[in-house]
Amino acid sequence: MPLEPKISVNEREFLLDALRQNLRLSGRKLDALRPLSITFDPDDYGVTEVQLGKTRIRAHTQTTITNPPPSRPFEGTLTITAELSPLTAPHFELARPSDTEALLSRLLEKSIRRSGALPVESLCLLAGDKCFNLRVTVHVLAHDGGLPTAAFVAVLASLMTSRVPATEVRGGEVQVFTAEEREGVRLQLVHVPIAVGVSVFDGGAIGVVDADGMEEQAREGEVVVVGNEVGEICGVTKWGGVDVGAVELVGMVEEARKQCEGVVKWLKGKVEEEEKRRAKRDHAGERSAENQR
Repeated sequence: MPLEPKISVNEREFLLDALRQNLRLSGRKLDALRPLSITFDPDDYGVTEVQLGKTRIRAHTQTTITNPPPSRPFEGTLTITAELSPLTAPHFELARPSDTEALLSRLLEKSIRRSGALPVESLCLLAGDKCFNLRVTVHVLAHDGGLPTAAFVAVLASLMTSRVPATEVRGGEVQVFTAEEREGVRLQLVHVPIAVGVSVFDGGAIGVVDADGMEEQAREGEVVVVGNEVGEICGVTKWGGVDVGAVELVGMVEEARKQCEGVVKWLKGKVEEEEKRRAKRDHAGERSAENQR
């Protein structure tokens, strides 16, 4: 099994000395995110690819119809899984899920599903009989730090642009319509939670937003804050054993919360642009079909 790459002692000390002077090797400020970009699949709903610096993540939402859990007959199901393969980095293995993969999957599942961003009650078609089962798969294509932020953007963008089949209940039976028969239905998200990580250095005295790969290897811990567009904090998770003082922790959480608001506004704007583009394309296709007739 290939070992995870480690930075040298000299590189670590040089990076820490720079941070103590409020400098980063990338030239960014301590509270600055790397450039974000997003690409939508032009031919398929719910397929997105997000790039944060050199980190690239692809998310895909698949919809099936199944039976609801017996203990929750009025709810559908939402499952989010992250996959890190040797394509991401040589030290990741297909048959052995890494700690990074498990932590990322747990963070996504807990923050998005349990926070009620997408009410699972809205996925129920017929109580105790039929419901939608949404499965969001996150593929990490390149890893250079900032996995929580990039993964959350990819998953939320995938859900916001997904469509579930139109359905109708008649006489206790669920009729499912194809995309040709009826246009699919958009998912109704209550809020959009996004995660931003603050890496901890120098015994908890320094907090750095959106650490890149080299900074992550030198950090002593991380505080991941999940916030939404209205400034609400949906969750705070701390990874790593270093102690962080109360004053420093409050400052890190507040800075990450502000970054979450900005990312959500940016994401909503990109999704709105994509919806307008699709609507314009579909309208042009309808006019072309009418002219041919």
